[in-house]
Amino acid sequence: MKKVLSRMCIIIAVFMMAGIFVSTSVAVENKHTESNSQVVDTSININTATVKELTILSGIGKKKAEAIINYRNNNGNFSDINDLRKVEGIAKKTFEKIKGKIVVN
Repeated sequence: MKKVLSRMCIIIAVFMMAGIFVSTSVAVENKHTESNSQVVDTSININTATVKELTILSGIGKKKAEAIINYRNNNGNFSDINDLRKVEGIAKKTFEKIKGKIVVN
């Protein structure tokens, strides 16, 4: 009987440890998702965005953000998000990554 109880305690301890590891990894994954959701869930209006706001977008650094603003200042507001492809430095791959995160108003 003592052996059975001892084994049960070991099994319970193992399951408890496994539960701690699982819940820890889920918490880390949720934290990672939450921090990314700030970027993913934010729609950036490319007609009003600042350099800082544009650089939130994946693949848009300071130079590309400045190019977007310069294009907007020289040519007027974007009428469609696809117009962003007219900006030098915004390749198809970059556009595909950000198209779901940008809007024009």
